[in-house]
Amino acid sequence: MERAYVHRPQSHSFVEAMAEGMARRGVSLVRDPEQSTFVAMGGFHDQSMVDWARENGRPILLGDLGYLRRSNSRDSSGYFQLGWDRIGWIPSGPLPDDRLEALALDIQPDRPPPPEGPWVIASQVPEDRQHGMDIQQLGKVYAAYIRLIRLTYPEARIVFRAHPHAPLLPPGVADHPYLDEVEREGGIAESLERAGALVTFNSTSFYDAWLRGVPVFCDPSAHYWSQAAGAVEDIPRSKVRGAILSSVDRKRLWLSRVAYAQWTLAELAEGVAWDFVAGRMPR
Repeated sequence: MERAYVHRPQSHSFVEAMAEGMARRGVSLVRDPEQSTFVAMGGFHDQSMVDWARENGRPILLGDLGYLRRSNSRDSSGYFQLGWDRIGWIPSGPLPDDRLEALALDIQPDRPPPPEGPWVIASQVPEDRQHGMDIQQLGKVYAAYIRLIRLTYPEARIVFRAHPHAPLLPPGVADHPYLDEVEREGGIAESLERAGALVTFNSTSFYDAWLRGVPVFCDPSAHYWSQAAGAVEDIPRSKVRGAILSSVDRKRLWLSRVAYAQWTLAELAEGVAWDFVAGRMPR
């Protein structure tokens, strides 16, 4: 029998739903992590517990806000992600498209990035675990992005979109001579409606853009790297050879897998999500 230590440094509805669903399926919920066979928690919000689990060979079942029809807060309706040992866990495939069909997504094929852009750079929160960079390091990265785009597409409009949870711009961005606009207001959907291409290592922004057919350039460390139009460093090459553009069929293959890592609160609490991930626990 599996034994889960449910770590609750913060109370979130989806963590409680995870625990309820596992208990329904016969998982024993223990109070001492030493007695557990795995740890369940909401995101990487307590590094000491993450370190303990890894040092002691315990797989980590992570829940967090989802990527597709995601919840807008940690205690509301919508979809949450669930997976092993990392945020952005994607189960191996191929997988059936039943969960993708239930999401009823509008999936558009990628369109070539127009020379005039706009090229939108979607920023990330400093110290985020996806990249680990502080605000100074992020500033250097973004400045390099801006310069690369401008030198490749001299006529393009370049827009820097500030992250809603990180309104303080990294140094070297706001006054960059090649930057045309800093965007602080409005939702990401408004930016993407007019975007010709997106540069980011923000997972949510990737899916928002990719579903709309906006080609995305990102860092190869991203979990969605295989689906992107290329690495940021590939932008000059893409102008000559063309970006890697995804068809709807290609996107559906990937999204069918992503959909099996996205679950509602009801599915978490009923144990449906656990039924799927249990057989994919790292051993």
